[in-house]
Amino acid sequence: MNTNEVEKLYTRKASFYQFFFLDFLGVHRRIKKFFRQSSYIRPQLKILDAGCGTGNITRALYTIAHKKGYEKIIFHAFDLTQRMLDLFQQWIQQVKATNITLTQANVLNLEQLPSDWNNYDLIVSCGMLEYLSKDEMKKTLYDLKKLLKFDGSLIIFITKHNIITKFLIEWWWKAHIYSKEDCQYIFANLGFNEFKITTAWWRFILTVEAKLDRL
Repeated sequence: MNTNEVEKLYTRKASFYQFFFLDFLGVHRRIKKFFRQSSYIRPQLKILDAGCGTGNITRALYTIAHKKGYEKIIFHAFDLTQRMLDLFQQWIQQVKATNITLTQANVLNLEQLPSDWNNYDLIVSCGMLEYLSKDEMKKTLYDLKKLLKFDGSLIIFITKHNIITKFLIEWWWKAHIYSKEDCQYIFANLGFNEFKITTAWWRFILTVEAKLDRL
């Protein structure tokens, strides 16, 4: 699908996406568990959620940080679809979060982002790269990499190719799915000297954790 088609799809199905994928399939709970068991969250971070949708990852990170009493964390998040951002904004207002800023932007044109949206400690993304071709995916990851601090981390949750996801993602949501080998090749050529790819969540999801070289 092209950009306009993706935006129209998620405008129509934003609420259903939130219910089925995040709540019913438990994606939100599983992402929250991943970050609770990791060491990625700490005080004074600057975090970007790329293709945030209704805020699945940022909600999890914010909740963990809030419970731990971590302060001075800045959250930035963008998505292509305003309807998704509207649902995210409702949650932000409900929890009275003051450190989360949203904007509408296309991941293929990151120059649309505000000028101070850079120098991130952590960039995260879930369910966005599936709507990009392999060449677009390479460009997007390269552009996101440029927004990291010199020792920043990039964490991607992407659908793994199998029979079930072929139906759910390729046929139903008209998106791409990638193999572990695809991801290994792409990240190995992006200049990350440290990255690992693991399979989780009923073997449906690949988790890619990549880190830049220290200077």
